[in-house]
Amino acid sequence: MRLRIEINRFEERFATRSAVVDAAERALGELGGGAGASYTDVLGGKDKVVAVEAAAVCADRPDAGAIGRMRELLADAGYNVAVRELRECSDAGCAATAPMDTARPTAAPAGWFAPEICGKHGYRACPGCASVYVMTSANAGGQAPSIHCEVCGAVLVEWGGTKVWTVELVTRKQAGS
Repeated sequence: MRLRIEINRFEERFATRSAVVDAAERALGELGGGAGASYTDVLGGKDKVVAVEAAAVCADRPDAGAIGRMRELLADAGYNVAVRELRECSDAGCAATAPMDTARPTAAPAGWFAPEICGKHGYRACPGCASVYVMTSANAGGQAPSIHCEVCGAVLVEWGGTKVWTVELVTRKQAGS
């Protein structure tokens, strides 16, 4: 969990780093991550501290209630709050991340194959039965043949394309399941 809390130079109670860190500690305490948190100054022009970034690791994804309590604590303290989750791809060795709205935890980020797998890995779901394939391609010397789902026979790639596809079934599903 990462918070960026800006220092407000116009209202004295928000104008110090210690006030910001205190608010961040209380907020992260709602998530059970306040004890091991780290705090980093965000510098603006002329090396002036303009915000503090608080980061803490949570054992599991915080539930909506804990995030709501955290937002409420910060809002009650007078800070503007925008909560985003940084989604990480779960495919081995991939470092892709995407910021997500915490109100939509099961949604796939734009350009991703699924909520936990980015779009870089060649996964494709069959439109007929939702079986999952890993697909790779190479340029064709002419028109390439169609590729059909080995589970239900639906067309995965139409005949006549400019790529020759290699497919590997990853997850077998049946139509309607």
